[in-house]
Amino acid sequence: MQAFRTRETSFDLLCIDMREKEQIERAQKEYGAKSVLVRRDSIPHITSNMADAGVFDITYDYYIDNNGSPEDLKERARELIQKLKTVEKL
Repeated sequence: MQAFRTRETSFDLLCIDMREKEQIERAQKEYGAKSVLVRRDSIPHITSNMADAGVFDITYDYYIDNNGSPEDLKERARELIQKLKTVEKL
């Protein structure tokens, strides 16, 4: 797998948007991926399709609460990146 770098970090980081349990588990097993669930309490949980309906069926490695502004979400993401740099030693 090709390494990807962001402008804000000095470690390899690739973000992939996936919701299906099987795909997340495969990425974890095959690539050592870490999973992150971005939650927002102010909207109802979507259950009209299988991917969204099953999003809470697994335990994620990290959680981000997205209950504020877009800037708040960016700050939560920056905090997670900092934590990953420390905890995961990336």
